[in-house]
Amino acid sequence: MSCPRPCVIFDFDGTLADSVDGIVVAVNDSLARFGYPTRDPSDITDHMGRGLRSLYTWATGIDDLEALRPVVDATRIRYHEVWRDHTVIFPGIPALLSDLRARGAALGVLSNKGHDSTVEVAEGLFPPGTFDSVHGIAEDWPGKPHPQGLLRMVEDLASAPSHALMVGDMSVDIRVGRAAGIRTIGVTWGFQGIAAFREDPPDLLASTPAGILDHFESALNG
Repeated sequence: MSCPRPCVIFDFDGTLADSVDGIVVAVNDSLARFGYPTRDPSDITDHMGRGLRSLYTWATGIDDLEALRPVVDATRIRYHEVWRDHTVIFPGIPALLSDLRARGAALGVLSNKGHDSTVEVAEGLFPPGTFDSVHGIAEDWPGKPHPQGLLRMVEDLASAPSHALMVGDMSVDIRVGRAAGIRTIGVTWGFQGIAAFREDPPDLLASTPAGILDHFESALNG
């Protein structure tokens, strides 16, 4: 039986790319279109990471999927229109991904954005072949912190929980890793900084992308 391949699964927004401005524009434009008050960008940032339905339940006070569907759909359309003008890769990320690949790691992206948006932005920002698997929320793929998607991705990458790392900038990324039995790295350059991990501390912290590389071999082989 072959040894599982090491893999590193990344959250996308706030971890690999600075995308907060595009998400805020799409959310507030959609709220205004449907007659809801717009929200302060910092408050929107605090509620990112759990998917649009959860965000809009907070923003509108409505907890009804069918009632929220038009505004969620409008947000996805608006985000498609604006993300290119508001999204940049964090410095040091391309070098990190190249170095991880050189060390034999499979690379994945697991986002709580919709699947189509996640694939579009990942493929639009990074060169072809950068990631072995990219996935967001879909009908048969629940969002974080449910562990099903993360475990499926690890299996698809010919890896195993013991040989995987989950990297993210929000508590939901730590909780999904914990639920899947996968070690976690919290990055401090994301939407909420180190405060994101106050209630859900990761196994390891990284203040720069190079710090993730420093953790890679020790975390998987230690």
